[in-house]
Amino acid sequence: ALTWISFDKLKLYGILLFVVSFIVASIYRIYTLRQFDETRFELVKDKALYKTLISYSGWNLFGGVAAISKGQGISIILNIFFGTIVNAAQGVANQVFAAVSSFVTNFQMASNPQIIKSYAAEDKTYMTNLVIRTSKFSFYLLFILTLPVMLEIEYILRLWLKIVPDYTAPFTVLILINALIDTSSVPLATALHATGKIKVYQAIVGVLLILILPISYIVFWLGFPPHSIFLVSIGVSVVAFVCRLLLTKKQIPEFSVNFFLNEIIIRNFPVVILSVIVPILILMTMQTGFLRLIIVAFVSIFSCSIFIYLIGLKRNEKLFVKNSLAAFMQKFK
Repeated sequence: ALTWISFDKLKLYGILLFVVSFIVASIYRIYTLRQFDETRFELVKDKALYKTLISYSGWNLFGGVAAISKGQGISIILNIFFGTIVNAAQGVANQVFAAVSSFVTNFQMASNPQIIKSYAAEDKTYMTNLVIRTSKFSFYLLFILTLPVMLEIEYILRLWLKIVPDYTAPFTVLILINALIDTSSVPLATALHATGKIKVYQAIVGVLLILILPISYIVFWLGFPPHSIFLVSIGVSVVAFVCRLLLTKKQIPEFSVNFFLNEIIIRNFPVVILSVIVPILILMTMQTGFLRLIIVAFVSIFSCSIFIYLIGLKRNEKLFVKNSLAAFMQKFK
């Protein structure tokens, strides 16, 4: 449509995005009205209920606004100090991130209802195990996808774009590292939402996200390079991760912080270190090119898979993987 319609391209793009969102929302509404009798408008005179819903949705809105402010604010600050070329580099980096993270996002969306359901059923042991397992597998899935991309990012960008904006490669690598940190804490956020007590959580994490902007402004004012803003974001993500962990323990006393750290941090660290050794040796011994890209990608995926299976998984998780693979292969017989 952008190529066919002679209208302001930017405005038309915004209109088209709105139309897509409106159509999707309309489909949801039409489907629920047809399939579920309880989805009807009804005037309810219950002040306590209104207060609860407004409080929950209000703090949820604050968290959403903080996340949007972080994303858009980073673009604005980069533009103020370094101009549109650096914004272009950030845009490319965000596209790479969106491409590799979509699968993990879908995986987490599938597990979120189970976390909420187990909390509602007061099965805290199962919920804790589910949160930890979701965090672990989310990290592993994203790590398998991002490792070859991070190692060969400069060649991938040249192959894709031909002319690569400055700072695109470091932007992409740092954004992916940030994503690896965040993806492990998303199930914690889901568990906190399941309790319904999100005021303190949203206030703390929301303020942390917003703080990225003034801190980055000061960092740039002091003369640091553009990618410093993503180092600030990584630092804030680590602090937010710790906050989510402590708040989960506070809201759900049955949740074991030590067990979570043991399964997510202690198990993941050797997996990451051992997985990168062979791919880095290949990078050091082969010349840049398409063949090296293919070999690095294959070896990275194989190396990650081996060490995740040997070190990252417990016995029952290995059995689960074996049974899943057996069931998958059985479909093709």
